[in-house]
Amino acid sequence: MPGDTTISAEWRSGIAYLASRFGPAQPVVTTVVRVALGCVLVYSGYAKLIDLPASVRATRAYQLLPESLVPLVGNGLPMFELILGVLLIAGLLTRAAAGLTLLLMLAFEVGIASAWARGLAIKIGRAHV
Repeated sequence: MPGDTTISAEWRSGIAYLASRFGPAQPVVTTVVRVALGCVLVYSGYAKLIDLPASVRATRAYQLLPESLVPLVGNGLPMFELILGVLLIAGLLTRAAAGLTLLLMLAFEVGIASAWARGLAIKIGRAHV
């Protein structure tokens, strides 16, 4: 249809405009976002690492995992977050670290939504879900 090509051409034109305006800033913006996310993960992992029993209790409170996996996840998650954060900050294995971080954040969101939907009151650090 003629209208489809016009819309498509306009859309491509808009993308080209944005790329020409903001393209030079893209490496700086992505680096800042990557390092900021890495810092959040390092802080979160360290906060859990210094109180592993609380991390295990928080993992158990979600009531999503079999009891046999709760200690493994509760003790392993802080180190996993810490490693992902360091990789993102250092710029090493960036795509893999970013992909794993995305999956981790999605898992967190699913857990929080599940707890909320079931009416569970869970303490996450200083916040309550």
